[in-house]
Amino acid sequence: MGFFKKVFAFKSLKVAKNPEVGILWLQVECGKCQEIIKVRIDKKTDLQSELLQPGESGCAFTLKKEVLGKRCSNLIEVCLKFDSRYNIISKELKNGKLISP
Repeated sequence: MGFFKKVFAFKSLKVAKNPEVGILWLQVECGKCQEIIKVRIDKKTDLQSELLQPGESGCAFTLKKEVLGKRCSNLIEVCLKFDSRYNIISKELKNGKLISP
């Protein structure tokens, strides 16, 4: 097999069987126009680790995200804190409210 065939061979690419494994979904309601906005959160890139010690309880991950809907220009600021099992333990939203985790 030539060099270019080895470099550009797509057989070696691994595709995740279930792309939803590392994803969390939230629904946020705009405080101005009441639009319901579905927000996708990638556990690997959107969450900040709080570096808990083994066995320590409390906040393990923090999410800070700005959400903008399609209906109006109201910017919703979301700050959520999660435990090690990705359960919401604290929430703070400006210009909107959390509908469902």
